[in-house]
Amino acid sequence: MVKVYVDAGHGGKDVGAVGIGNVHEADINLTVCKYLQEELKRQGIEVKMCRTTDVFKDLKARTSEANKWGADIVCSVHCNAFSDPSANGTEVFCYKKGSKGEKIATYVQNELLSVLGTKSRGVKEGNLAMVRDTIAPAILCELGFITNKADCAKVRANEKSCAIAICKGICKYLGITYKGETKVTNDYSNHWGEKAIQSMIDKKIMVGDGKGKFRPDDNITRAEVAQTIENLLAYLKK
Repeated sequence: MVKVYVDAGHGGKDVGAVGIGNVHEADINLTVCKYLQEELKRQGIEVKMCRTTDVFKDLKARTSEANKWGADIVCSVHCNAFSDPSANGTEVFCYKKGSKGEKIATYVQNELLSVLGTKSRGVKEGNLAMVRDTIAPAILCELGFITNKADCAKVRANEKSCAIAICKGICKYLGITYKGETKVTNDYSNHWGEKAIQSMIDKKIMVGDGKGKFRPDDNITRAEVAQTIENLLAYLKK
C-alpha cells in the first residue's frame, strides 16, 4: 500500500501567515489536510498526518517522522503571504527539478489551478526542509496568497476542492484512477427547505433519523428537539 505523509504547515504557537480578515494560515492548512486525508484514504492510500489539531511541531520532528514511517510521498500544505497585497498566485515546490518530486508537483499544480483559477507561479525548486530532508519525494503546496483579497477568498471557498485537487495530482503520478465520493440519495432534494437542511446536516446540528433519511415533513419529537439543541450548542462552542 502506498504511504503518504500529510503535513499541515505551522500550528500551535506558530500560526503562519496572517491574511485578510485575520485568518491564520495554520487553520487553513489543517482544514485542507483533513480533507486530503479523507480523499487519499478513499483511494486505498495509507495516510499519516503530521497533526490533526492546532499543535506545534518543529520541522525536524516532521521530516524525521515521515522518514521513520517510511513514507512513499510527502505532501506539505501551506498558504503564501507578502507585504505587497498585490502578490498573488499558486505554486508548488519540489527539492530538485528532474526528480520524482517535480513530477508530483507538476500534476498537483495543474489540478490546483483548475479549481482555484489563480495565476500560476509554476513548479519551483526550493531549499525547504519539508522537501529537502525527506527520503521520499516531497512537495510543498502554496495554495495562494492569503494577504491578497482575491486569492484569500478563492482558497477559503475551495478548501475541500484544493484537497481533491492535490489528491488527483498524486493519483495521476501513481497511475491510479481517482475515486470520488459516492453519491448518496437523500429524501430532501428539490424540497423547499433543501438549502437549510443541507446546511444543518453539514454543521451536524440536525442529522436525520440515522438511517440515511431526513424526513423533512415529519413531526419532531421532544427527544429530537433536545438532541438538536445539544448539537447546536456544541457547534456554537467551536
